[in-house]
Amino acid sequence: DTNIYFKEGLSYGAKVGYLGLSNRFNISMIESDEEYPAISVLRSNRNVGIGDVAPGTKLSIVGTAGANDMFDVASSTGTSVLRITKDGNVGIGTAGPLSKLDIWKTTGSSADVFHVSSTTAGDLVTVLSSGNVGIGTTTPTAKLMVRGDGTTTGRAFAISDSGAVEKATVLGNGN
Repeated sequence: DTNIYFKEGLSYGAKVGYLGLSNRFNISMIESDEEYPAISVLRSNRNVGIGDVAPGTKLSIVGTAGANDMFDVASSTGTSVLRITKDGNVGIGTAGPLSKLDIWKTTGSSADVFHVSSTTAGDLVTVLSSGNVGIGTTTPTAKLMVRGDGTTTGRAFAISDSGAVEKATVLGNGN
């Protein structure tokens, strides 16, 4: 093992080193003579761990219980662009996501708020800044617009209950 220590006084500092038996490069914090691994890179597969000495994926972030969020990507001005909280909520465009997926749009932008598409099926769902939702269209002109050919049965839209019994149906011809 090869290590370089940086210490302030007797109790605080950092250690940078290579652990030959573990086959990993570590950067650790030292506090009150206890070592806390901060970043680990496995030599065998180049996986990186933050707070994880044996990362099983290309990037693994492991946090401890407490008030800190897990992950934040911010703009050059410090505005949060993507955040994962300690509760597992994911925020896009917000630093305080209140649900498992919370997407906020920058005010004044005409860009879509949310868009799902497929290489095989094309545009699936779009939510515009106006609040209009399109299924099968990227330009919905109503709060909910469904565009498509329906299915082989000619049904374009159906509403069913929890038992899968259809309560309302709109056919491809508009009836």
